[in-house]
Amino acid sequence: SCKSCEGNTFTDYFGAAECMACGKDTVAFANHTGCDVESCIFSNEGMAPQFDLSPLNKPVSLIGSDSGRLELSICSKLRGDAMCLDENRHPVDAFSCVVDNKLVGHNAGSLMNVYMSYAGEVTPTSTMSVRLRYTHGSPCGTSGDFWRTEVSFACNTSLTEFTLPVLDSMDNCLIKYKWSHISSCPMCIDAVDYVEQAGECEDGHQTVALVRKSECNGPQVLSTEVRSCTKAFSVSLPLVIAVVALLTLLVFGIVIVGIRNKKMSERYEMLLNDSSLGSSRGSGLKDGIDDENL
Repeated sequence: SCKSCEGNTFTDYFGAAECMACGKDTVAFANHTGCDVESCIFSNEGMAPQFDLSPLNKPVSLIGSDSGRLELSICSKLRGDAMCLDENRHPVDAFSCVVDNKLVGHNAGSLMNVYMSYAGEVTPTSTMSVRLRYTHGSPCGTSGDFWRTEVSFACNTSLTEFTLPVLDSMDNCLIKYKWSHISSCPMCIDAVDYVEQAGECEDGHQTVALVRKSECNGPQVLSTEVRSCTKAFSVSLPLVIAVVALLTLLVFGIVIVGIRNKKMSERYEMLLNDSSLGSSRGSGLKDGIDDENL
């Protein structure tokens, strides 16, 4: 008999007798026909940081480790993709698919789980990363295990164009990808991740830009504006040192000249005094001679 799904559960086909719980950190649609992951925007319980993986949400195809083919679509299922068909030639309803050498597709994960974590020890500058794990795949070989897929996202602000994920490993029915891209970075927060950078002051105006300073998903330059400015006179350090040295020499020279002038003045006064004393003595001797003649 049919069952109405409640809470964070869903069923994606008509007439299902049971409901399935949505994966970790995903929420069921209001009509419980699936889990709301197609926006491809994820956050830690609705708080920062947020990750916008939507630019990476398109079907990609890679060569598997056993020469088979791998199909992946991180947020939209491959149900309409003719590249992944089961043995009855029906599209596989999954996010991840393994296509064997007989061109038969196998569900490698149809339920998304979202994990957010910090790499290594948590510090004030640590950056959170996101990882998507897909479970509820089809049976894998004769081991009794099931196919699973895991995609780890690595922040790289230099990769802004679309890139393909890299197959990291494919062991024990677990497929691991690593996807480096700017979309793998936390979304930038304007008030936190941008800093003002002012250009040169020209004719009373300068351009001030908000420039990204963090490893985050956002434009390199958030905004620019032209402001009035006053050009400050700037002097280089070598010039300052040269001026100070010149002034020091000038002051030193003035002091030396002053000392020399003082000494010359003192010697000149001594010569004047000696000359006056000699004149006085000569005048006294002459008066004495005149008295004797009288």
